[in-house]
Parts: sequence; C-alpha cells; structure tokens
Amino acid sequence: MPVICHATMTGIFVSSEKTATTRIFKVRVGDFNLQKVDKINTLSRKFSQHELTFSELKNAVVEVEYDTSDFTWWQKWLGAGLVSVAPMLLFKATWFDLFLSFFVGIMGYVMTQFVGKHSKIPYISVAVGGLTISILAHVLAISGIATSANSIIISSLMPLVPGVPMTNSLREECKMQILLGFVFGFLSSVGFGIITNNPKRTLIPAGLIGAIAWVVYIITGWYTHGVIMPNLLAAIVIGLLGNFAAILVRAPVNIFYVPCLVSLVPGIIIYNSMKNFTLGYDGLAAHGLIKAVTVGMSLAIGFVIAEAIASKVYPPFKKYLEKRRQE
Repeated sequence: MPVICHATMTGIFVSSEKTATTRIFKVRVGDFNLQKVDKINTLSRKFSQHELTFSELKNAVVEVEYDTSDFTWWQKWLGAGLVSVAPMLLFKATWFDLFLSFFVGIMGYVMTQFVGKHSKIPYISVAVGGLTISILAHVLAISGIATSANSIIISSLMPLVPGVPMTNSLREECKMQILLGFVFGFLSSVGFGIITNNPKRTLIPAGLIGAIAWVVYIITGWYTHGVIMPNLLAAIVIGLLGNFAAILVRAPVNIFYVPCLVSLVPGIIIYNSMKNFTLGYDGLAAHGLIKAVTVGMSLAIGFVIAEAIASKVYPPFKKYLEKRRQE
C-alpha cells in the first residue's frame, strides 16, 4: 500500500494514499541530534540514487540509531557560553557583565542537561535551567557584582531554548556597528550549532549565514521603524543562503535554519510580555504578544518566499554540481 511520510523537526506524519487517516508521531525535541539527521539524509539520497540496497539501508539506519558520536561536554559548555555572550554586546553591557553572562549561561545549560538526564517530565529541565539563571543573575545584581540582572537573564537563556524557536539578542535596540554584528552573529550561530550537535562541516557555513542575516536585519532596522521588514528580509536571506549551503555541503537545509534563527526569534519581546503579565500590566503584555506574533509571521512569510525562489533557481545549479562530482 503506497505510504506518504512527511517529517518535520517536531513530528512525523504518516498517511496512505487510499485512506484519509493520518498518524502523527511526536518527536522528542529536548535532545535531538542533527548529526543523525544529516546521516539519515545522506543514506536517503544514496538509496534514492540506487547506490544502496534496502537491506544495506536498513542496517545503516540501525547503526545511525545507536551512534553515540557527539561533541565533548567542554565543547558544548563553550558553545553555551558563546551563545550567552553575544546578546550582551547588543545591550551595550559592561565587559564584566559580559564575562558573568558567559558563566551564568554555562551554569543554566549544565543544570538543564543534568535534570534532563534524570527526569522524563516535559520541560522541567528547561524550567530548572531558567530558574538557575534567574537566581544567579539576581544574586549577582543584588550583591553589586553585576550591573543588570535582566540583561544577564535574557542573554543566558539563549542556550536553553529548544529546537527552532530560540531566544533572540535584543534586536529591537540593535544600533551597533556592522562588524560587531557580523562577528557576534557568527559566534552565536556557531555556538548554537555546537549545542544542537550540528555536523562539524556545517558549522562555518551556518555561522556565516547567521552573521549575514544579522547584518541585514540591523541595516534594514536603521531605515525602517517596524519589525516586519527587518525580520522578513533576514528570513529570506537565511532561506536562500541556507538552501545554497545545503546543496554545497550536501546536508538538510534545517541544519542551517536552526542555528541561524538564534538572532531572529523575538525572545526579548516574549520575555517582557510575560514579565508585564505577571506584574499586572495586561495592556503592555498584550501589545508585546501581538508584536511577537507579527515577528513570527514575518519570519514564516520570509521563509516561504525564500523556499519558492530556491525551488525555481537552485535545481539547475544542483544538477550542475552533481555532474561535476561525477566527472
């Protein structure tokens, strides 16, 4: 019976061409391994090109399932620290606060991973990590060691956001130099790529794409006063360059989308909305949530536009590369 299967980062949809029934299998999103995604994608490509038999594909998939290759813990801690540091420069924070956010971010990430290993309760690990970050930031601020607890909290939360939805880096106040934005956009994307266990060959391209998208966002923000155009154009850049890089390094395009979205998802807006809601400022909270939804829609439309362009422009280029590789 012909079967149709559609896979996303959070679920797998399986249906039959002869029935209207669709089954949904939820994917555990807390610790997905993008290196395995890349390996499965490579096996799928080889199988579709008749380079592998079904039995060989089955055995290879089993090997991938039990593959435990990963970045070392100290590399992941370093990645978490880098992701936490980048937004502090957008806040124009003091160098000492930047130094503190590096270690607070690492502590939050370590607590999240520790609880995640010992508990199966959904989202409890992220909650404990966020609580750890909040306590550390406020203790540092109350004791006079840190200048701004809120800045440290927002920055340090970035490594904890799972999958595609990620905390942003205070884009609304982004009035910084292009070079600084490029450098720390690169570091932020590479750092999150390490956390999400991207294949090593994709880290540099993902970092460059994230840096370019960040610069596009900043420049567009200088000439517009809303949130729609900067996010729309940045998403288009990520979509186009992500598809291009996926063809060059032969990897799934989602591997580039995930780390490059670090600087685009409206984390500060959602954070302030929830903060206003807990303080009883319902009007401000509602305004922030509407703004966050607007940003999300802008990103989604940008990716749709990029995918539509890529589907028309890139196939000839992909065929050309395949011919060159066969020669």
